[in-house]
Amino acid sequence: MKFVAAKCPSCGGDLQVPDDKDFVECEYCGADVKVRDVIKIKVENNLSELMDLAGYSSNAGNYREAYLYYSKALELDADNSAAWFGKANALTQIAEFNQLLEPVEILSYYKNAYEKSAGDGKAKMAFTIANNITGFAAKLYQGVQSQKDKYPENDIEWKNYLERCGKIILTIEKAIEYNPEAPEYYKTIFQIVNANLEGISCKITRVYGRRRSTFIKKNNITPEYKKYLETKLDYYGRILMAKDPLFMQGVENERKAKKQSEESKKLLTICIAASVIASCFLGGLTTGIVSPDTLKKDLPVVFFFSSVVGAGIGFAAFFVINTLRKK
Repeated sequence: MKFVAAKCPSCGGDLQVPDDKDFVECEYCGADVKVRDVIKIKVENNLSELMDLAGYSSNAGNYREAYLYYSKALELDADNSAAWFGKANALTQIAEFNQLLEPVEILSYYKNAYEKSAGDGKAKMAFTIANNITGFAAKLYQGVQSQKDKYPENDIEWKNYLERCGKIILTIEKAIEYNPEAPEYYKTIFQIVNANLEGISCKITRVYGRRRSTFIKKNNITPEYKKYLETKLDYYGRILMAKDPLFMQGVENERKAKKQSEESKKLLTICIAASVIASCFLGGLTTGIVSPDTLKKDLPVVFFFSSVVGAGIGFAAFFVINTLRKK
C-alpha cells in the first residue's frame, strides 16, 4: 500500500490517501472521497506527472492515451515544446490515412514544438522533426505503392496514386525546411518523381469464352504533369549533384544501362525479322537454282540450309551493330 498526496474535493483539505482503497473519509469535513478521482485530479494538475504518463503510454504503444496526456499537459503549459512534439508523434500513429496524406494538424504541432524550443535545443528539435516527418511520409509512400500494386490496370487508381505521391512530396519538402542539409530527403523526392515519370507496366489477362488474351498495359502521365515532374526532377537533381555526386552518377549509369537494354531489344527484334526475310529470300533463290528433281528430293535440306544461313546473317548483324553502338 502506498499513500498519495491529494486534496479533498469538498473542503480542499490536504489528504494522504491509500492507493489500494476505493473510498476514504476526509479527516476535515467527513465527506466520502473517491480515491481514484482525487488522484486523477492531482495528476491532471501536475505537468511533470502528465509528461511522464504520456511518455510511458507512448513507449508502450498506447498512442491514444499518450495523445490525451500531451493535450492535458498543453492545457497547463501551452509553451511546452516537448508536449507539442510528443502530441505530433502520437498523432502520426493514430491518424487516419487521409489525415496523414494532408497532415496540416501534425505539421502545426511540429511547428509549435520547434518555435517553442530554445537555445541549443532548437537545432536538435529541427533535426528530429525533419526525420520524423520523413519517416511517416516514407511509410505512407509504401502504403500508397501497395494500394497501387493491387490494381495496376485501374486508371482511376493510377490517377489517385499520382495525386497521393504529390501530397507525400509536399510533406517531405516540409521536412527539408527543418533540415535542408540532409541529402536523404532530396533522394526520396527524386526517386518518387523518377518512378512516376517512368509510369508502370502490367500484364493483363482477359478471358473471352474459351479464348484467353494477354497484353501489356502501360500507365502513363499527361504531358502537363510530365513537364511538372521533369522540372522537379531537374531541380532536385541539381541539388543532389552538389550534395551527393556519387548518387547522381549511379542514377545516370542506371539510366544508360536501361536505355541500352531497350535499344538492344528493339535491335534484336529487327534482326530476327531480317533473318526471317533472309531465310525466305535464300529459300526462294535456292528453289530457282536447284533442279526440280534435286529440290523434290532434298527439299528439307534446302530449307534447313536457308534457315540456318538467314538466322546466322540476322544474329551476326545484331552482334556487330550492338558492339559498334556500345563503343
